[in-house]
Amino acid sequence: MTEQSTAPGQLHGPQSMPSSGMDEKDRNLEKIAKELGKDGKSLGRQLGFSEGELQCFKNDNKDNLKEEIISMLTAYINTKAHGDPVMELLKALKEIERMDLYTKLQNAAEESGDHK
Repeated sequence: MTEQSTAPGQLHGPQSMPSSGMDEKDRNLEKIAKELGKDGKSLGRQLGFSEGELQCFKNDNKDNLKEEIISMLTAYINTKAHGDPVMELLKALKEIERMDLYTKLQNAAEESGDHK
């Protein structure tokens, strides 16, 4: 039997799930990750992740940038968000000048009632 555990201080682990088992928030994270691409690291810095933490996300998701970003966003929501994670993510997207994703996330949040 294999055991999955998270080492002390580890913020992430396997995050991916089939689309059929995803809720609206997960689908939104996946859409952001898919479109964010190379700006993922800039967003991670803006969200308060250290270079070491960003490297861990990369190492845990070799050759899969989308999964790397999904892991980072999930870890952010679960461990680093201090208030409304949607608002904080919107602010960070604005800071890295990704207004295209800012608008998409804002619209999705308003439609789902996650953002006022």
